Amino acid sequence: MGQLGRTIVVVCAVLCVFAVLLPTAGATGPDGAFTCAIQPIPDDVLDKMVGRSWKQGCPVDRSDLSYIELSYWGFDDQAHTGTIVIHKDLAVELVEIFKELYEARFPIERMQPYEDFEVDEYAAHNDTVAYYCRPAQDDPSMCSSHCYGYAIDINPLINPFLDPKLGWWPAGSSEYADRDEDARGKITLDSDVVEIMTRHSWEWGGFNADGVDYMHFRKSTIGDHKDLTKDPYLVTGMELRAK
Repeated sequence: MGQLGRTIVVVCAVLCVFAVLLPTAGATGPDGAFTCAIQPIPDDVLDKMVGRSWKQGCPVDRSDLSYIELSYWGFDDQAHTGTIVIHKDLAVELVEIFKELYEARFPIERMQPYEDFEVDEYAAHNDTVAYYCRPAQDDPSMCSSHCYGYAIDINPLINPFLDPKLGWWPAGSSEYADRDEDARGKITLDSDVVEIMTRHSWEWGGFNADGVDYMHFRKSTIGDHKDLTKDPYLVTGMELRAK
């Protein structure tokens, strides 16, 4: 194992009860402790990704990505273990974030591989995902921040995106658009998830002026490069001042 791999294991062990292999549901450490595992993309996972969430021409390679298994609280008030793919530079930070979400008991309906559903159908199933390679919805000539593993969508059916031309996405999400209506896993300005993500320097799409995107969090970067991985990203926290 290289120095980076040893560092990830050590940091992950500090953050949570580290496990090399985790069951797929109902998994926690002793006394309900948060668990996690960070590793390179396994061969069987890559086989499912090719042609769906990853293809030739995507801006990051397999070696740039990490596969994470970690605990989350489900809509059933039970602890589960989900999987998520993210840029390797953000893997440890994402574990820190989800450990805080777990401790706050912020509910997530599901955290399954993007490939468990038809292409672009993850949101209709309220599946929380990070990496997948597709053009940006507001500018098809550009890669989405998801293409770099620099963004995550949380409970996307409950927290929809307002396309200025097509309306609420995904289909069937308009009933959840009102932020004043209660729903499990809904993200609002007062949510723990907004405070936690903002503190770790992730931008919430709920502030977007050109189409609110309640599901979407993007790692804050500095610069105007088209390749997000070549922009230095913020490592210091930001204070949410809108409250």
